[in-house]
Order: sequence, then structure tokens, then C-alpha cells
Amino acid sequence: MSTTPADDTFRRYTAALERDFRTSHHVSDYAAALGYSPRTLTRATLAATGTTAKQYLDARVLLEAKRLLVHTDATAADISRALGFAEPTDFAKFFRKRERRTPLEFRAAARGQT
Repeated sequence: MSTTPADDTFRRYTAALERDFRTSHHVSDYAAALGYSPRTLTRATLAATGTTAKQYLDARVLLEAKRLLVHTDATAADISRALGFAEPTDFAKFFRKRERRTPLEFRAAARGQT
């Protein structure tokens, strides 16, 4: 099975994202580190997943946030810091925009406490 350049680009992006998603939430940072343009990362990610590079990155951050909310007793502020948000309010806005509820509302529902 042969791979296309887009496959290799996406694989490199995924590896970099897994390594650095806790410290960088900007596609441009990954693009610069990998020697690509943000548009190239987006094209490769669209081809592989049907989502943009930013949507893919945000989904990874959200997945980790959910994991930490469900499986730890860390506060939302602690999780915010662990995921590289400058302020807990930035994390709360990020989470609420994508999940339609606050991190603590998500935790309560996931733990059957609603």
C-alpha cells in the first residue's frame, strides 16, 4: 500500500499534535514546526478526517478535557492549566462552545450526578 504526501503530512501533524496539544492550540505553530503552511495541514487533515486541522486539534483538546473531567477530581482551573489555556475562563468558553455545557456540568452528567 503506497501513501500519498497528504497521508505523510497528516501522520506528521498527528504525531506533533499528540506531543504538543497541551501547550499549543494554534495550527500555525504545528505548521511552522513541521515546515508546512497551515493550509497544507488543513488540506491533509480534510483528506484524512473530513475536518479542518483546527477542528481536529480542538477535538483532541476536548477529548483530553473530557477524560480529565471524568477520571480525575482535578478542578476545572487545574485542567485548564494542564491543557495550556492562559486563563480558566478561556477553557470554560472553549469547552462550552463545543459541548454546550460547562466543564462541571459535563462532569456531573458523565458521573451520573445530574
